[in-house]
Amino acid sequence: MPWKVRKRACKQKSTGAEGTHAVVKLKRGGGEEQESCHTSETKARAAIRARHANEGALRALVRRVLREGEADVVELGVRLRVADRVAMGDVLTDLRGIVNVITVKQEGAAQAGGGAYRTVNVYVAFEDDADRDVYTLQRDIEALDGVEAATIKNYEGRRWAEVKATYKGGAASKEQK
Repeated sequence: MPWKVRKRACKQKSTGAEGTHAVVKLKRGGGEEQESCHTSETKARAAIRARHANEGALRALVRRVLREGEADVVELGVRLRVADRVAMGDVLTDLRGIVNVITVKQEGAAQAGGGAYRTVNVYVAFEDDADRDVYTLQRDIEALDGVEAATIKNYEGRRWAEVKATYKGGAASKEQK
Protein backbone atom coordinates (compact mmCIF):
# COMPACT_ATOMS: atom_id res chain seq x y z
CA MET A 1 0.00 0.00 0.00
CA PRO A 2 1.24 3.49 -0.70
CA TRP A 3 1.48 5.47 2.53
CA LYS A 4 2.94 8.94 2.91
CA VAL A 5 3.79 11.25 5.81
CA ARG A 6 2.11 14.65 5.70
CA LYS A 7 3.10 17.52 7.99
CA ARG A 8 -0.16 18.88 9.33
CA ALA A 9 -2.07 19.36 12.52
CA CYS A 10 -3.98 16.24 13.52
CA LYS A 11 -5.52 14.56 16.54
CA GLN A 12 -4.67 11.05 17.77
CA LYS A 13 -7.77 8.86 17.91
CA SER A 14 -6.72 6.79 20.93
CA THR A 15 -5.54 9.56 23.27
CA GLY A 16 -6.92 12.74 21.75
CA ALA A 17 -3.41 14.27 21.86
CA GLU A 18 -2.44 16.84 19.26
CA GLY A 19 -0.03 15.70 16.55
CA THR A 20 2.09 17.35 13.88
CA HIS A 21 2.45 14.57 11.30
CA ALA A 22 -0.19 12.31 9.76
CA VAL A 23 0.24 9.02 7.93
CA VAL A 24 -2.08 9.00 4.93
CA LYS A 25 -3.04 6.20 2.55
CA LEU A 26 -3.05 7.23 -1.10
CA LYS A 27 -6.20 6.13 -2.90
CA ARG A 28 -6.44 5.01 -6.52
CA GLY A 29 -8.44 8.04 -7.58
CA GLY A 30 -5.74 10.37 -6.25
CA GLY A 31 -7.32 11.16 -2.89
CA GLU A 32 -5.90 10.55 0.56
CA GLU A 33 -7.26 9.07 3.77
CA GLN A 34 -5.64 9.74 7.13
CA GLU A 35 -4.63 6.52 8.86
CA SER A 36 -2.86 7.78 11.97
CA CYS A 37 -1.52 10.89 13.73
CA HIS A 38 1.94 11.26 15.33
CA THR A 39 3.83 13.83 17.39
CA SER A 40 6.90 13.78 15.11
CA GLU A 41 8.00 12.92 11.59
CA THR A 42 10.25 10.17 12.99
CA LYS A 43 7.29 8.44 14.67
CA ALA A 44 5.17 8.76 11.52
CA ARG A 45 7.92 7.16 9.38
CA ALA A 46 8.24 4.34 11.94
CA ALA A 47 4.49 3.74 11.61
CA ILE A 48 4.87 3.39 7.83
CA ARG A 49 7.75 0.92 8.27
CA ALA A 50 5.57 -1.12 10.62
CA ARG A 51 2.74 -1.14 8.08
CA HIS A 52 5.09 -2.41 5.36
CA ALA A 53 6.45 -5.09 7.70
CA ASN A 54 2.93 -6.24 8.60
CA GLU A 55 1.92 -6.29 4.94
CA GLY A 56 4.98 -8.43 4.08
CA ALA A 57 4.30 -10.81 6.96
CA LEU A 58 0.68 -11.20 5.88
CA ARG A 59 1.70 -11.95 2.29
CA ALA A 60 4.22 -14.54 3.49
CA LEU A 61 1.56 -16.17 5.68
CA VAL A 62 -0.94 -16.34 2.82
CA ARG A 63 1.70 -17.85 0.49
CA ARG A 64 2.65 -20.47 3.11
CA VAL A 65 -0.98 -21.45 3.77
CA LEU A 66 -1.68 -21.79 0.04
CA ARG A 67 1.44 -23.91 -0.50
CA GLU A 68 0.57 -26.18 2.43
CA GLY A 69 -2.96 -26.65 1.14
CA GLU A 70 -1.69 -27.44 -2.34
CA ALA A 71 0.84 -30.03 -1.11
CA ASP A 72 -1.85 -32.66 -0.53
CA VAL A 73 -3.74 -32.03 -3.78
CA VAL A 74 -3.28 -34.87 -6.24
CA GLU A 75 -4.79 -35.65 -9.61
CA LEU A 76 -6.35 -39.04 -10.07
CA GLY A 77 -7.38 -40.67 -13.30
CA VAL A 78 -10.57 -42.67 -12.67
CA ARG A 79 -12.59 -44.88 -15.02
CA LEU A 80 -16.28 -44.88 -14.14
CA ARG A 81 -18.90 -47.45 -15.06
CA VAL A 82 -22.13 -45.46 -15.20
CA ALA A 83 -25.72 -46.56 -15.79
CA ASP A 84 -27.22 -45.35 -19.06
CA ARG A 85 -30.29 -44.10 -17.14
CA VAL A 86 -28.20 -41.39 -15.44
CA ALA A 87 -27.11 -38.16 -17.16
CA MET A 88 -23.33 -37.78 -17.17
CA GLY A 89 -23.67 -34.13 -16.11
CA ASP A 90 -25.47 -35.27 -12.96
CA VAL A 91 -22.70 -37.75 -12.15
CA LEU A 92 -20.02 -35.08 -12.60
CA THR A 93 -21.98 -32.64 -10.42
CA ASP A 94 -22.38 -35.27 -7.69
CA LEU A 95 -18.67 -36.09 -7.96
CA ARG A 96 -17.78 -32.44 -7.37
CA GLY A 97 -19.86 -32.54 -4.19
CA ILE A 98 -17.74 -35.26 -2.56
CA VAL A 99 -15.65 -34.05 0.38
CA ASN A 100 -12.05 -33.10 -0.58
CA VAL A 101 -12.81 -33.09 -4.33
CA ILE A 102 -11.62 -29.84 -5.87
CA THR A 103 -12.25 -30.26 -9.59
CA VAL A 104 -13.54 -32.94 -11.95
CA LYS A 105 -12.91 -33.08 -15.68
CA GLN A 106 -14.27 -35.64 -18.12
CA GLU A 107 -11.66 -36.97 -20.54
CA GLY A 108 -13.15 -37.89 -23.90
CA ALA A 109 -16.58 -39.24 -24.71
CA ALA A 110 -18.32 -42.01 -22.82
CA GLN A 111 -17.97 -45.45 -24.40
CA ALA A 112 -20.59 -48.18 -24.55
CA GLY A 113 -19.80 -50.53 -21.69
CA GLY A 114 -22.12 -53.42 -22.37
CA GLY A 115 -25.61 -53.89 -21.04
CA ALA A 116 -27.18 -50.76 -19.63
CA TYR A 117 -23.84 -49.16 -18.74
CA ARG A 118 -21.17 -46.96 -20.28
CA THR A 119 -17.61 -46.16 -19.24
CA VAL A 120 -16.09 -42.73 -18.98
CA ASN A 121 -12.68 -41.47 -17.89
CA VAL A 122 -12.44 -38.52 -15.52
CA TYR A 123 -9.64 -36.63 -13.84
CA VAL A 124 -10.30 -35.72 -10.23
CA ALA A 125 -8.19 -33.15 -8.35
CA PHE A 126 -8.48 -34.38 -4.79
CA GLU A 127 -7.05 -33.39 -1.41
CA ASP A 128 -5.41 -36.62 -0.30
CA ASP A 129 -5.14 -36.20 3.46
CA ALA A 130 -5.05 -38.36 6.57
CA ASP A 131 -8.85 -38.47 6.88
CA ARG A 132 -9.81 -38.96 3.24
CA ASP A 133 -7.50 -41.01 1.07
CA VAL A 134 -7.83 -42.53 -2.41
CA TYR A 135 -9.68 -45.59 -1.18
CA THR A 136 -12.24 -43.45 0.66
CA LEU A 137 -12.72 -41.37 -2.48
CA GLN A 138 -13.21 -44.52 -4.55
CA ARG A 139 -15.92 -45.78 -2.15
CA ASP A 140 -17.63 -42.37 -2.19
CA ILE A 141 -17.68 -42.33 -5.99
CA GLU A 142 -19.09 -45.86 -6.15
CA ALA A 143 -21.86 -44.79 -3.74
CA LEU A 144 -23.10 -42.12 -6.19
CA ASP A 145 -26.44 -42.75 -7.90
CA GLY A 146 -25.88 -44.58 -11.17
CA VAL A 147 -22.17 -45.35 -10.66
CA GLU A 148 -21.55 -49.08 -10.60
CA ALA A 149 -17.75 -48.99 -10.36
CA ALA A 150 -14.85 -46.55 -10.06
CA THR A 151 -11.42 -47.84 -11.02
CA ILE A 152 -8.36 -45.77 -10.15
CA LYS A 153 -6.16 -45.71 -13.26
CA ASN A 154 -3.42 -43.23 -12.34
CA TYR A 155 -2.13 -41.10 -9.49
CA GLU A 156 -0.31 -37.90 -10.32
CA GLY A 157 0.27 -39.09 -13.88
CA ARG A 158 1.74 -42.45 -12.84
CA ARG A 159 -0.02 -45.76 -13.29
CA TRP A 160 -1.96 -46.68 -10.16
CA ALA A 161 -0.72 -50.27 -10.42
CA GLU A 162 2.82 -48.95 -9.82
CA VAL A 163 1.89 -46.50 -7.06
CA LYS A 164 -0.51 -48.80 -5.20
CA ALA A 165 2.22 -50.94 -3.61
CA THR A 166 3.88 -47.93 -1.94
CA TYR A 167 0.78 -45.82 -1.34
CA LYS A 168 0.53 -44.98 2.35
CA GLY A 169 -2.87 -43.35 2.20
CA GLY A 170 -3.43 -39.77 3.12
CA ALA A 171 0.13 -38.72 2.39
CA ALA A 172 1.11 -35.88 0.09
CA SER A 173 1.98 -37.05 -3.42
CA LYS A 174 5.64 -36.11 -2.96
CA GLU A 175 5.94 -38.88 -0.37
CA GLN A 176 4.56 -41.47 -2.79
CA LYS A 177 7.38 -41.02 -5.33
